[in-house]
Amino acid sequence: MGKGQCERPKGRTSAYAYFVKGCRHQLRKRSPRRAVGFLAFSRHCARRWKSMSASQKAPFQRLAAADQHRYERQMLRYDPRRAARRDPGRPKRPLTPFFLFCREYRPHIRFAHPEMAVPMVAQRLGALWRELSDRERRPFEALAAQMKDSYAHQMAQYCLKKGRCRKEATAGRLQEQVDRQEEESDSSNYRENRELEEEESKLGDEDSELQEEDPELENEEPQLEEENSELDEGEDSELGYDGSEED
Repeated sequence: MGKGQCERPKGRTSAYAYFVKGCRHQLRKRSPRRAVGFLAFSRHCARRWKSMSASQKAPFQRLAAADQHRYERQMLRYDPRRAARRDPGRPKRPLTPFFLFCREYRPHIRFAHPEMAVPMVAQRLGALWRELSDRERRPFEALAAQMKDSYAHQMAQYCLKKGRCRKEATAGRLQEQVDRQEEESDSSNYRENRELEEEESKLGDEDSELQEEDPELENEEPQLEEENSELDEGEDSELGYDGSEED
């Protein structure tokens, strides 16, 4: 069973219930056509159980202990919240031949015996089912097989649809992640562009300052040229060079 199963585990089976089940199996094996009353059978099993020793009850108690461990293990994985969220669109399980027989004959028994309690009606239906021959059971078995095939087809379509829904949901989540990453990337690019624009603006301001300083530099250049020419003339006079060419 998967993690967080949504179906509640089957209840624990007691040692006495295992004993009654074994008695029923032995009785059907010895007399498969014999109809036994429910009350008489229950009283017979109760008398036998009370007269049994501890060693005779031990095998049934071991089965009950093993089933107790099974129940506790499955209850650890049982999630009632998932059970409450059970999908109503899931196909229903098909009926067995016996339940198809009960569905058809229960109204007749209730009409003929309106005072009969529900357990007695179920007992009467079980007795009638056991009395049917193989030929009489065949229509219910054929209908059950047909319903089983239809259930298998519906479950295949249901699982395929659920699989597509999961894939679409997964694709939607992936697309959301991609969109989120693109938004983060766009935001990062926007911040980088803003920083570049600010840097360009700063460089533009520095260029304008340099351009403002250029006229001053241009005014200083003639002064530097005049100073250089005066220095050249002073050096020539000191060296005795008058600037004329010698013959």
